[in-house]
Amino acid sequence: MSLNTTADTKYIKLFSPVEFSENTHMVRYNLTEFPTNPKIGMDCMVKGMVYSYTQLDGYEFWMPSGVRRNYYIHNQDKFESDTWEIIHNLNSYDLTINIFDEDNVSISAQYKIIDENNVVIEFAVPIKGRAAIFATVGNANDEGFPTYTPLRAIREVKVNMDSTENPNVIDLNKGNLYLKTITENTTLSVINITTIQNTVNTFILELTNGGNFTVSWWENIKWDEGKTPKLTKDGTDILGFYTHDGVNWRGVYMSKDIK
Repeated sequence: MSLNTTADTKYIKLFSPVEFSENTHMVRYNLTEFPTNPKIGMDCMVKGMVYSYTQLDGYEFWMPSGVRRNYYIHNQDKFESDTWEIIHNLNSYDLTINIFDEDNVSISAQYKIIDENNVVIEFAVPIKGRAAIFATVGNANDEGFPTYTPLRAIREVKVNMDSTENPNVIDLNKGNLYLKTITENTTLSVINITTIQNTVNTFILELTNGGNFTVSWWENIKWDEGKTPKLTKDGTDILGFYTHDGVNWRGVYMSKDIK
């Protein structure tokens, strides 16, 4: 065992199992804020909930213990904002949100749960940073294992790409259905692709007048028979895309010149 101290954090490293004698217990203090200068593997109790400090997708976070298993990481690293609109697609209202600024300091903020897949975090001033959102997988049964409810109708978020800051970029943090009118030669790209194991990125793209100009696609798309679709000149086509590894895409020409 070794004892380490800093100005505001004290922790003990244990190198072997610890046994407590009868009627002896370890008690966690119920904190109101997360400890500063945390180390991977630390535990603490904050506002009645136990957390472990761990690493997810290369980022360090306080992860709640118990049945909360699914998570989504939002990176707000492109520009500062006082309002983070996050589409996490965790299908849950039972959320725990862990927020860090760009200096990796845990911070508090007000947040509003819009529905089971959308949350808005509000700050007093615009900032960069990231948020880890944890959701309960169903409800726990008597044995402590999660139970599941049937999937309901899917409600997707529509994004008009021509009204966004980067009209040729499909930002998967913003929605599931993307609308785009082609008015010139266009190169499309996709950002905020999750690479979490066993997670699929999928979206629908509705293109209007795509056949009037050259549309260049992002890399690693496999099409039906290996052929890039011939888009409608004066009309609307619907295409679907998905990737299960974050790199290799499947493109599906769902409907041509829909009327």
